[in-house]
Amino acid sequence: MKILIAEDEPITLATMQMRLKKDGHEVSTASNGQEASELIQKNDFHLVITDIMMPFVSGLEV
Repeated sequence: MKILIAEDEPITLATMQMRLKKDGHEVSTASNGQEASELIQKNDFHLVITDIMMPFVSGLEV
């Protein structure tokens, strides 16, 4: 499964990424909502996991 994680807290982002990769998923990451929006426009993800409160663009807007 191709997953995007959008999270501005580095430790939380790394933990989620590590766990999902360990389970065999293809994981992309974004550290803010603007990065996440750009990645979504360029890729087809099966699942997007996003923090609600992030810099530039909120998780709800993503």
